[in-house]
Amino acid sequence: TGCAHRGEIDGLRASGEIDVWCAGELVFKVFAGKPLFESRKQAFSALVKAHKDKDVEVPFDDIPDVMAKYLLENMLCRQPQDRMPMRDLVLCAEQIGTQADYYGGAPVIDTLHDVEGGTPPDSPV
Repeated sequence: TGCAHRGEIDGLRASGEIDVWCAGELVFKVFAGKPLFESRKQAFSALVKAHKDKDVEVPFDDIPDVMAKYLLENMLCRQPQDRMPMRDLVLCAEQIGTQADYYGGAPVIDTLHDVEGGTPPDSPV
């Protein structure tokens, strides 16, 4: 994502937990339509704050899909040991788009197609 990551601040070696955090940043960007951190300075400030045992503020309200929000809450945990294992992330990721969104009960995948003017998945091309 072009920003310093939690593990880099802590001086940790690459691990599955760091990969989960980085993947969480990408998933956030896909669903929120914006990066988790708007600038390198904001990313660095948030990670230094996290290093001082304070939670990184993640705008989960920007994520309308219930399962995507749950997934992100378990990927972007401050403590690496609190992050969901990759095998569980895959199972949760398969459920994204199957839950109703927070804003009216329509499946998110249909809502996204309607907003973007695309063809809904069950419509003939």
